[in-house]
Amino acid sequence: MVIILNKQPNITENTKKAFIEAFCIINRQKPIEKITIQELTKKAGYNRCTFYQYFKDIYDLRDHIENIVIDHVKENFQKNISKDNFSETFIAAFTKIQSEKAIYFDLLLDRKNRSHFIERLNFEVSSIFIEKFNLSLDDLRTKYFVEIYFSIVITAISCWIDQKRDLTLENLSNLIREILTDGIMSKIIFKY
Repeated sequence: MVIILNKQPNITENTKKAFIEAFCIINRQKPIEKITIQELTKKAGYNRCTFYQYFKDIYDLRDHIENIVIDHVKENFQKNISKDNFSETFIAAFTKIQSEKAIYFDLLLDRKNRSHFIERLNFEVSSIFIEKFNLSLDDLRTKYFVEIYFSIVITAISCWIDQKRDLTLENLSNLIREILTDGIMSKIIFKY
């Protein structure tokens, strides 16, 4: 059980942020299974007791980071989504979190972490999409359409991170929008 003492909110947030940043830095060099609490607390500048006041283990810390990103995406999605601007809203939510929390995306969409995060994000955002547009789950195609749509976006963002952000954020957003609206086959140039 995690016990959070009555502290000033800004101190609590700064402490959590230090653990998050330390985790992101260490996780670039080694998988989550190899990160120790001792190593993490040393990097963050706190002791083990302080860590356990906020998180029960390393995986709880990773889940906390995922929750921050997922909550942000869901909030943007629920507020701004409509049939007329769905692609723009979806991409804007990712663009905003990417510009504000790039280190989180680097962590969560890194090859060694992405499957866990993508599964959670897909579940959370897909349900909003289905509810907002009143889609029928009785139509088997709905599940496929939604899954494929989100897979395209997440795969494009993951590829972009793997490629060390070789496109500007605006160019990536435009590429995703073109693929979603025009289809991938219209973008492939075949050589005969």
